[in-house]
Amino acid sequence: DFAENPDDRPLTAISTVAVSQSQAGQQVALLFAEGKIENPVIMGIIHNPLNQMIDSFEVMPEQNPEQPVTPLDDEKPGVQDGAQDEAQASGPVMEDAYVDGQRVVLEGREEIVLKCGEASITLTKAGKILIRGKYLLNRSTGVNRIMGGSVQVN
Repeated sequence: DFAENPDDRPLTAISTVAVSQSQAGQQVALLFAEGKIENPVIMGIIHNPLNQMIDSFEVMPEQNPEQPVTPLDDEKPGVQDGAQDEAQASGPVMEDAYVDGQRVVLEGREEIVLKCGEASITLTKAGKILIRGKYLLNRSTGVNRIMGGSVQVN
């Protein structure tokens, strides 16, 4: 679909390049056959290095019904008894969490922080959502709304 689409549903386009289902949602270069907006022609896929990074991530294995939903590994090899007690005092240590794909709820009294390298997402008790990273991508196939009492850019 594209912003100037006069129809209330996505239009079918012809393409000059091979397009696969895995490329759905990526930006494309469009021309219009006979200059008519109702006849879109995909001229190419817009190159975005982030898409290559996303495609290279491994997909999490399917959940085996025989396995528990959240496997815990309380007995870590090579951990001293004192260190094991210390780890258990702060709660169980999870190596991996597998979910059923229906719904996941994480709740923290003060805040929830998701971290990976130099990227983080923090949810605070006060209702703030802090997103930090070297590169942020916000992509929507529909309307992308920014609403607030005020919006500041830079």
